[in-house]
Amino acid sequence: MRHSWCRVVSTGKRILLAIPPTGLFLRDRCEAVALKSMMVQDIRPPMDLAYMAALLEAAGHKCRIGDYAASGGDWSQVSKDLSSFAPTALMVSTTSTTIDEDMKICRLAKERDPQTLTIAKGGFLYVEDRQVLERFADLDVAIRKEAEYFIAQIVDSADLSRVRGITHRQNERIIRNPDPSSRADLDQLPLPARHLLDHQLYRRPDTGAPLSVVLAGKGCSAECIYCSGKPFTGSVVRSRNPLAVADEMKHCVDEHGISDFLVQTDNISHDKEWILTLCQQLVERRVGATW
Repeated sequence: MRHSWCRVVSTGKRILLAIPPTGLFLRDRCEAVALKSMMVQDIRPPMDLAYMAALLEAAGHKCRIGDYAASGGDWSQVSKDLSSFAPTALMVSTTSTTIDEDMKICRLAKERDPQTLTIAKGGFLYVEDRQVLERFADLDVAIRKEAEYFIAQIVDSADLSRVRGITHRQNERIIRNPDPSSRADLDQLPLPARHLLDHQLYRRPDTGAPLSVVLAGKGCSAECIYCSGKPFTGSVVRSRNPLAVADEMKHCVDEHGISDFLVQTDNISHDKEWILTLCQQLVERRVGATW
């Protein structure tokens, strides 16, 4: 059964999902510098963009992921891709450290076509959404919450005021829409669009083997005052079915030749039976995965 965000429509827009060439950062809610040297390489694939691309493709759109920071691309490559791909919408992954430089890609997109819808996601936008839109006139939409749940609605919507969890520009006004009233079932998400990623860019820091990230769950019931998890993913733990996680890992081994994984969740020790079931499935299926 498909959720409404996976319903296929015939709009056929082109969306570029981009990490600008502004430094190697882990661009999820917990921003951090990604290390890259002869001894250490900790550059993770942008699975949030891959999930968004999968949802957009399911809605009938054509997507391209440009991780210019990891690939060593420069602004000339960005300009070339904007010209050749001619995106209808641009989705930018940004951080509080790189926002000033990152927004150059929105300016370039608007210079090519002023009608291009420009969207940004980044952990700090939960609190600095309005300030960022006020500072950068070429940005149309800031996503405050879990971006993958709103991207298809944003791209397809004729009225952005109906899309929860975003702050957007409406003529001369900046409108902060309400937060979503509920959080989505992770088992309803499609597999991320790994076919749009260059897997040679993302490797384990200890062995150099190709690495992928598998989403296992979101949410944590702890009340740690220093953690940004609760505003973004909530205090209720939402775990994917461990059989589905094992299926995804086997898919990566069989289809992409990737057998090394970072299992991503806010609290993997929340449910002992969940971990035991996943391990049992990996053994029974002879997945041969390291994680």
